[in-house]
Amino acid sequence: MKLLTIIYSRMSSTRLPGKALLNISGRPLLERVSNSVGALAPLGEVIIGTSNDESDNQIAKFCDGSQIKYFRGDLGNVSKRTCQIIRKYNPEFICRVCGDRPLLTPDFVKSSRDIFIKNEANFDIISNALSRFDPPGLKLEFVRASTFIAHSKRFNL
Repeated sequence: MKLLTIIYSRMSSTRLPGKALLNISGRPLLERVSNSVGALAPLGEVIIGTSNDESDNQIAKFCDGSQIKYFRGDLGNVSKRTCQIIRKYNPEFICRVCGDRPLLTPDFVKSSRDIFIKNEANFDIISNALSRFDPPGLKLEFVRASTFIAHSKRFNL
C-alpha cells in the first residue's frame, strides 16, 4: 500500500491572507502541520499541495528552505490539483490534510493512521468529517486514489 499525504496550502486566503506561514509560537503554521503528519511518513511521502499562482511563491520558498517536498498546481480548483498530484506520484491512497490546522497533533494523526491501516482494504474513503466527537480543525480523509480519479472524470479533471 502506497500512501501520499497532501497538505493543501495557499497564501491567498480571504479570511486570513498569509496564514500558511503565520508565526504560531515561534514556528510557521505550515511547519507545525507538516510535523504533525510526520506519523504518516512511514506509509509514504508527505508533500505540500500548493498552487502555481505567484502568491504561493512564498510557500515554495519556505518548502525549499525546509526541505519539504511540494507540488504546484491549479489555484482555483483543488480537485484538479489533486488529480495532477495523483497522476504525478501514482499513490494507491491519498490522505487529505488542510494546511491551516494548528490543533492537529501527532497523536491524533497516529490514531487516524491506525484506523486507516486496519480498514484500508475495505473502503474507498475513510474520514472523520462527520464525527461529532472530533472538533473542527481535526479532520483527515484517506481516499483511494483510483476512486478519486474515477469520480473526477465526470468533471473533466
